[in-house]
Amino acid sequence: MLTMQGISDGAATLLRQIGRTEQPALDAIPGGANNRVFRVRAGGDSYFLKSYARHPDDPHNRLAHDWQFASLAWNQGLRTVARPLAKDDDQLLGLFEFVEGRRLAPYDIDEGIVTSAATFFASINELRKMPEAAAIPDGFGAQFSIDGWLRVVDARVAELATIAPSSPASEAALSFVAGIVSPLWERTRSTVEGKVDASERNASLPREGQCLSPVDFGFHNVLMRTDGVCVFHDFEYAGWDDPARMACEFFCQLQSSAPRELAGTFLETAFAKLSDIRAILARATTLWPVFRVLWCCRVLNDFLPAAVTRQQYAGQPPSELRKTRQLEMARMLIDRPLNDVPW
Repeated sequence: MLTMQGISDGAATLLRQIGRTEQPALDAIPGGANNRVFRVRAGGDSYFLKSYARHPDDPHNRLAHDWQFASLAWNQGLRTVARPLAKDDDQLLGLFEFVEGRRLAPYDIDEGIVTSAATFFASINELRKMPEAAAIPDGFGAQFSIDGWLRVVDARVAELATIAPSSPASEAALSFVAGIVSPLWERTRSTVEGKVDASERNASLPREGQCLSPVDFGFHNVLMRTDGVCVFHDFEYAGWDDPARMACEFFCQLQSSAPRELAGTFLETAFAKLSDIRAILARATTLWPVFRVLWCCRVLNDFLPAAVTRQQYAGQPPSELRKTRQLEMARMLIDRPLNDVPW
């Protein structure tokens, strides 16, 4: 991980790439979950700098995904993303346009904001057949078969079973996984396998059935500019993906969640550039309980070493209080019916 001096030196190098020779001043921006982020001031102008976390157990290159996806959108005329300006692949630093705006509050999320998100997704997918889109990698963790998604949750539940019982919160989490999550997942898996035959579960979506997706797509990754326009950011998991994943995960989001009553409006607009919306929604309906369990597992990331390392780098060291809150959130997620499909 880079030291503060390393980040400052890296910012100066990136600024020189865009013709700025001033010594930068860096102001840390709180709230990053995986990375350290800064407002970089140089000669009266501001830029946005991301220093991406890395961990031996987590080889995912967040900079590469973020940069390629944002560059495709910007270069093809989409102005609801921050302009990518310069990067350092070795140091995992990315310099972007600074967007003057604010995070969305729950009261902001109305039909207009939901439509803006759906329109952004549709606009990205207008670019699917462009030569530049072929260079976009698969989204982080992307699977293109139902069996693939089942294996993802198998692995997540197995990983959570290795939580070290090093504190009361960790002991409670381990007990919760063993007593609640694991049995629930076994039942969910069996239900899906009973409804979908093996050949259909194993069938892989062809490229024409896939989508370009931000992947971690939700209102937590939106800034509202001073003119009221929404700007979408944080594409570090983005790439080619199963459209059913977006349909499910957009409504599984925990922060500033989308109103369920607008699910039909959102998905009709978002999938307008894709073929066979009915087939996508049928697949999403099958996978909905799978993603519900997966999101419960993700909430428990605080108990795993790689996630803890990223949070520490982002300035959010783990605490017993945070772990306890995450465990309670996971319990709330599991308490909801798994078949409550929003569309």
